[in-house]
Amino acid sequence: MSRTIKQLFFGSLFLLLLILAGVFIYFSFFSVKPTCFDGIKNQREEDIDCGGPCLSCQVKKLQIISESPRAFFVSRTQASLVVKVNNQSFNYWPYKFDYVFDVYAADDSLLKSFEGSSSLGLGEARYIIEPVVNINFRRISKIYFRTKNIEWREFRLFYPFIIKTESVKVDIDSNNVVVSGFIVNNSATSIDNLAVYALFFNKSGEMINASGTQIRNVNAFSKRRFDIFLPHQAVIVRGQPQDKAMDVNLTRIIWEIKR
Repeated sequence: MSRTIKQLFFGSLFLLLLILAGVFIYFSFFSVKPTCFDGIKNQREEDIDCGGPCLSCQVKKLQIISESPRAFFVSRTQASLVVKVNNQSFNYWPYKFDYVFDVYAADDSLLKSFEGSSSLGLGEARYIIEPVVNINFRRISKIYFRTKNIEWREFRLFYPFIIKTESVKVDIDSNNVVVSGFIVNNSATSIDNLAVYALFFNKSGEMINASGTQIRNVNAFSKRRFDIFLPHQAVIVRGQPQDKAMDVNLTRIIWEIKR
């Protein structure tokens, strides 16, 4: 073997070893390892970033549907925020999720954000309410609602609470509208924090306001009294058309477990 051929052979071998060493070092120390958040279908995933070692594709595609949020006048410096949400799945339920109401002024500046947490049952639709919050009502132009940190659970882990109301009455005086009654927990499980809301409607069946209260430590198979207040001026407006006037008989009570 000539000297030139030997040089070419050993040079090529050295170059090959150098390339292999570089590839080894790159994949060992510098390459980005596959994850469930890299936007690439890899590591035995059924679809992009779901299935296989990642979150189930069925769960990943689940979402909480929300209607347009609304703000109701309470006073010049207070409002009630309301949005209707819906879990369309009967196989999974959001055991817990966080939500945010972002309230903006006409110049698109953020006035304030209001955060909370809630849950929804299988196929459940209901209202989420931030009652009587402190904000300049006259400056409100737009409201956006969003959910985050949703903890989905399978239907077999869903345990509905058996809750009802009793002796609900609505009293109106010169200062407040007061909705009182009893919340009855007929479940075998106690509730640490139960929110009770009153929804107010006019004679045409349109929602005109909302308010609420929270009850802590509602024991299993127990009854607790609630009183919900809303300023008189928030629902009683003089000189409005008859069909826009509040109808106490349409007042609706709903509840929500705060996790």
